[in-house]
Amino acid sequence: MLAKGYKELAISREIGIKPVTVKYHKRKIIEKLCVKSIQKAVTKAVKLNLIDID
Repeated sequence: MLAKGYKELAISREIGIKPVTVKYHKRKIIEKLCVKSIQKAVTKAVKLNLIDID
């Protein structure tokens, strides 16, 4: 959902979790992919075939 441009609040409402939980997981994704932003994380995840944004 982050790769498709959804904001944290929209994600939290869609899947029924708190926005702070989305923020936590977003931070962990950025950390694990060793990048500085969610945009760079998405780019790296696509290159590594971790996600498909089609």
